[in-house]
Amino acid sequence: MTKLVKGVSHTKDEGKSFAIKVVKYLKNTVKKWKEETGIGFVLCSEASDIECKRFLKIDREEFGKIEDVTDKESYTNSYHIDQKEEMDTLERLKFEGEFQKLSNGGAISYIDISKIQDDDKALEDLIKFIYDNVQYVGIM
Repeated sequence: MTKLVKGVSHTKDEGKSFAIKVVKYLKNTVKKWKEETGIGFVLCSEASDIECKRFLKIDREEFGKIEDVTDKESYTNSYHIDQKEEMDTLERLKFEGEFQKLSNGGAISYIDISKIQDDDKALEDLIKFIYDNVQYVGIM
């Protein structure tokens, strides 16, 4: 979801507004399906890496190479921020945490702590921030 129909990243105000609307629409849709069928549909905020690669391959075959869309190895999972975008770890978690709140089927954000792994105070602050802002974090 890094590049949207509007041609901007979902980390920019215009793109974020659109992305939030899309996720809310999806959340309401699965709620409606559950009410209509009695089947427990959920909105899960994590796509498989295999699916992201597969869908990109299908799109590339259908639409060709499109800059910043199909010219990479894989789509970015879910609402996650593309690794090419520069963003502070706490900003990233806060941003993705807003989307996690809309997910009733689970959510995860991934962070790299290699730069602070030997800094006990920074790690403690990070853990507190995670507790207050996100559902689940994968630490690399």
